[in-house]
Amino acid sequence: HKADQFIKKEPQSPKAWFILGANFSAFKDPHFVINAFENAVSLHKNYIQALFRIGYIYQFNLNDPGTAMKYYLRLIKIPPYEDPMEPESANVRTILDACNELTEIYASMDKYEKVLSVYDHVIKIYRTYNDICTPHNIKKTLTATRSAAVKLDRYRALLNYSRVNHHIEFEALLAELGII
Repeated sequence: HKADQFIKKEPQSPKAWFILGANFSAFKDPHFVINAFENAVSLHKNYIQALFRIGYIYQFNLNDPGTAMKYYLRLIKIPPYEDPMEPESANVRTILDACNELTEIYASMDKYEKVLSVYDHVIKIYRTYNDICTPHNIKKTLTATRSAAVKLDRYRALLNYSRVNHHIEFEALLAELGII
């Protein structure tokens, strides 16, 4: 297996460990894959893609959203340019993907205030990197945010907040994505 050969040649390479994890089925042995990604993170603590993959496996393969959240929360705090393992644009999209997953986890736990908090973070990233992001990158977050604001009876406040603080017409964005 080429990934195993690469690890033997480059045991201190975070990328080698990432490739090993990425090339092995998380369905067959999720703990093996997590271990490979954990090794990558132990060699490069800000490895955004590896942190996301670990969280994703916990969330979807091991049905452990609590542990997944820890990884997602850790990686969304890392500025995309501080992880040289992958292109900055890929890191931005991975951070947005983690935010999308976080909003779904929080919504499933009825933590609607947390959903709104993630929305704020997402919009800041979206606006900073608007040259590489599309509304589709944040569709799950927008959907969860709308639902959370309605449940908290703060939808009008959300519309105003988005307009004033982020210069975004929230409903126009939702309409563009076919959410409303």
